[in-house]
Amino acid sequence: MASTTLKKERPLHIRFASYGADDDPEFKYELVVLMSGSLRELRQAAALSLASGGSDLFKRAAHKAKSTLTLIDDTEFNDAVETFTTSVAAIEKETRDRAFEQFNTISESIIESLDREADNLKQQLG
Repeated sequence: MASTTLKKERPLHIRFASYGADDDPEFKYELVVLMSGSLRELRQAAALSLASGGSDLFKRAAHKAKSTLTLIDDTEFNDAVETFTTSVAAIEKETRDRAFEQFNTISESIIESLDREADNLKQQLG
């Protein structure tokens, strides 16, 4: 019997109205795609930082993704980013791995939610 993993959906709290874009599905689509790409880059930087044991690459990527992190407005994810940033250089492998797993799990669910939102918006565009 094959095992399936159900991934938890993560609600998005993007405030499109603050950009005057509540009625502009094209703008929303482009923004959501950019945000998804930004988080993918951040995940890649996290994996590379974990492998190297250095936090500089991840810190630079997190700084680059700051506007995305602000727009997503997910306190738990922002805390996971901060925890991973400080834990990646930790001596204890278990501490690094636990911080990475938390960051990776949340970021994956946010990216999936963003991608689903992008698909919905793309359908609206026709």
